[in-house]
Amino acid sequence: MTAAPRRRMLRADRRDQLLDAAEAVFTEKGYGPASMEDVADEAGVTKPVLYDHFGSKDGLLATLVERSGEQLLAATEAAVQTASSEQALQQGLSAYFRFVDAHAGAWSLLVREVAPGTAASAAADRVRQRQVDNIAALVAAHLPDPDPTRADVYAHIVSGAAERLAAVRLAGTLLSPDAATALLMDVMWSGFAQLEAGVRWEPRP
Repeated sequence: MTAAPRRRMLRADRRDQLLDAAEAVFTEKGYGPASMEDVADEAGVTKPVLYDHFGSKDGLLATLVERSGEQLLAATEAAVQTASSEQALQQGLSAYFRFVDAHAGAWSLLVREVAPGTAASAAADRVRQRQVDNIAALVAAHLPDPDPTRADVYAHIVSGAAERLAAVRLAGTLLSPDAATALLMDVMWSGFAQLEAGVRWEPRP
């Protein structure tokens, strides 16, 4: 009996398979020590297949960072579809920490494994900027007076604080996503609630 012809994997499916393999290898070995041959072996392909899809090791990491960033953005955007600014901030932070817990390897690549001036670094910057843009739009919608500059700065503060706390948690501080969210809300919502009411900080005489 003649065996059925082997079905060729679609390019998009192959790309995802290669990215899954790269994520596993880079997470286990670290980006620097890992080689393209390691990734090819994990994926069950030859190195030319990797180079055909990504061009270089840095191109592979950049694509992996982009994919992880898209997944993170999708998770946080879905969580903030609410009319309440307080709920949006709380649910967005909680979704962020839950994503980090579920995709610790991918998230670590996003924030730890990219070198300045590389394609991967540019990809990480794009991911952060999109996250900041989303937060800024949310903040701006709840400020009493339109002020894009203030909204952008506040968004950078939220993004930076969440990213730093996520790194601290992965380094060994045992905080659940809900506990981490509550601590950030202690600091942030107290301030944002005042801003929403039109109250601004003034230096003491």
